[in-house]
Amino acid sequence: MSQPAIVKLEKGERDGTVSLNTLAKAAEALDCKLVYALVPKSSLDDILQTRARNVASEIMEKIALADSTTPSDEQLQLIEGIAGEMVRNLDRRLWDERQNDKS
Repeated sequence: MSQPAIVKLEKGERDGTVSLNTLAKAAEALDCKLVYALVPKSSLDDILQTRARNVASEIMEKIALADSTTPSDEQLQLIEGIAGEMVRNLDRRLWDERQNDKS
């Protein structure tokens, strides 16, 4: 890569506007492989547990168990039980797009 191209790359990086194509060219010039990754902010287990609780809450609403705005201790225990069961069985509803749109 030329010196002006490197300066442009560094400016793009600093400004947050560098493209994947530009990074790929820089990697190639350095005899490297570009690796692009998304890294979760929390653990997979935390994501799964949160998603399971959300889906379990939606299930409870559908069967009219959550008839008040603040769930009771019994309802919260039931949500945790449903969520735990969903996680243990890797229930397909955890990944249902219709459910994900509501979270």
